[in-house]
Amino acid sequence: MTGSSSPGASKSWPGTERAWRTRDGWALVIRPIEPSDADRWVDFVRHLSPATRHKRGATRLEQLTPELIRRRVSPDPEGEVALVAAARRGDESILTGVARLVRHTHWEFMLVVADAWQRRGIGRRLMLALDEAAVARGCTQVEGVALATNRGMLEFCERLGFSVEPHPDSRLLVRVIKRMLPVGAGAGAAPAQREGMVGGTGIEPVTPRV
Repeated sequence: MTGSSSPGASKSWPGTERAWRTRDGWALVIRPIEPSDADRWVDFVRHLSPATRHKRGATRLEQLTPELIRRRVSPDPEGEVALVAAARRGDESILTGVARLVRHTHWEFMLVVADAWQRRGIGRRLMLALDEAAVARGCTQVEGVALATNRGMLEFCERLGFSVEPHPDSRLLVRVIKRMLPVGAGAGAAPAQREGMVGGTGIEPVTPRV
């Protein structure tokens, strides 16, 4: 497998490519997903725990058809932004997280981070980059759906500026909604609002998009 991103990918999404190193020697970069990530993406999905798969609405293993894999690593740029947190250490090259912004009748967020990489800042870094892409596209509001019992995700969303509202169709679910601010706006906003300008997440338990 190759771990490098193509030059064209980073040029397509200004501001979304970010790189850092961990204390245990991993070099990470947030960048757009690309066709060469196919094997890495399949490994990422296969190694998600049942709990993470349930909470995040992740792709089920029986759904991993060649056509689905192709669509996930080659998203339609007109209606989807897909970013990954790719990690490399020595000969190892893996995906640690995936975030997408998908246009339906509205723009919807999703985020999944590999179990071993949770609580290491991966999700927030992905959302920082994904929000920049949303603002660049003129998105004024983003939404997501979360399990009402998933307090960790709901608290994460609230820290990033989302409001939590009842879901119209199910008491098992809630909607997370954030109104986007244009670049440079919000200098006088409250700290939580300023942080929320550049971070957000949503999940799709009904229509998996990881």
